[in-house]
Amino acid sequence: MNIFEFITHDENNNTIYYDDKCIQLNTLNKIGFGRKICSVTFENNQNLGYKIKIPKNISSKLYFPNLKFKLKVYIQDDTLYIGPLIGIFTAGFADSDIRPIGDRSLFFSKLLSSQDVVGCAAYIFGAHSIDWGNCLIEGYVYDRDGWKIIKIPFPNVVYDRLPNRKTENHRLLQRVKDRFTSDYKIPWFNPGFFNKGEINSFLEKIDSVKRYLPSTIKHPTLKQIDELLDLFPALYLKPENGSLGNGVIKLWYSNEEQAYYCKYSDEEKNNVKKFDNLETLITVCIKDRSLSRYIVQQSISLIREKKQPIDFRVHTNKDEKGEWLVTAIAAKIAGKGSPTTHIKNGGYVKTIDELNISPEKKLKYEDMLISVSLLISKELDKNFEGLIGELGFDLGIDVTDDVWFFEANSKPGRSIFHHPKLLKNDNLTRECSLLYATYLAEKSFSNHLW
Repeated sequence: MNIFEFITHDENNNTIYYDDKCIQLNTLNKIGFGRKICSVTFENNQNLGYKIKIPKNISSKLYFPNLKFKLKVYIQDDTLYIGPLIGIFTAGFADSDIRPIGDRSLFFSKLLSSQDVVGCAAYIFGAHSIDWGNCLIEGYVYDRDGWKIIKIPFPNVVYDRLPNRKTENHRLLQRVKDRFTSDYKIPWFNPGFFNKGEINSFLEKIDSVKRYLPSTIKHPTLKQIDELLDLFPALYLKPENGSLGNGVIKLWYSNEEQAYYCKYSDEEKNNVKKFDNLETLITVCIKDRSLSRYIVQQSISLIREKKQPIDFRVHTNKDEKGEWLVTAIAAKIAGKGSPTTHIKNGGYVKTIDELNISPEKKLKYEDMLISVSLLISKELDKNFEGLIGELGFDLGIDVTDDVWFFEANSKPGRSIFHHPKLLKNDNLTRECSLLYATYLAEKSFSNHLW
């Protein structure tokens, strides 16, 4: 699919000029951008090359922004569609010209900077931005001059980037998604944060995957935790809907001291506490004293770097063909005294190449992590509702070189990309998100959903 540059001309007519050496448009009589369509005349103009000239009056009717977009084109019946137009839906907007989406403004500006490479137009919007009556949105766009707010048509595809579960569950935001998908038939991808317990319960039923799962119990009782401590040296208690390592507790039992220990991180430091019985440990360490929102999971004897345990973050994305690929792998090394490898608890990131292991092991570990991540990506994609375009996995490798699955994230964090050697991977993950959106738009054209 060729990418064209669109420029405006001042003639007061409905004529769109193109170069028939690059594209054949003489049989068409309409042009569309997002959900706006206008009747036009197409006229061959030699020497334009991969440029298409649109009269300003048509550009205005289409709400085509005065930005130097390089876009793909699609021919459906008698219409030339420009785009695709991708809406990136989020919340948490700020009253700031420099950082309109708060701390996430840098991420979104980088995401929008990938649109020229992909050949699409993208903008950021929230529930407050939508003019339902006119099918228009006051969207945030980004170029060399910084952030701008422009009126732009409803998108061809929506990429869900809501920041957390609380906003995702807001009734108003759920209604926005329902209207776009039901009333306007607009594909919406990456809906929903995963529930750890549900993911584990599902994966346990898949023969090809269950071998990678640590022993896990959803909503455990004190008796079940004690029984697991008889089987394994240590366990992890994790909030079922947690993220970023918040609320994770490591616990173990000392036969020698006949005491229970737990390790956790709070805002001040990493803590280790000793208890005479498990009930007191749970009462002190879990704020609401309830295990009904937790899972308990076997601790794994992970490989180590400088005596600190390592786990791996693996990102997978769908590409322009809707197929899964691994876009990033990073090793996360736990900070001293921390129950997790999260950076906020003192952990740090390395590439696999930087680990102090043999070249043969590096290749072996990379191949294993890629294989398991792609396997689980495909299984989750087949069996969970909605369109999934990206996933993040926390995986481990133990001292016997077996791979273990710990968590899947439908909206993975991006802290690993602060590592300078993962810059290309950072770019690739962003480009793949827009490429998959383009793939969904192309499917919509072929299904006549416009």
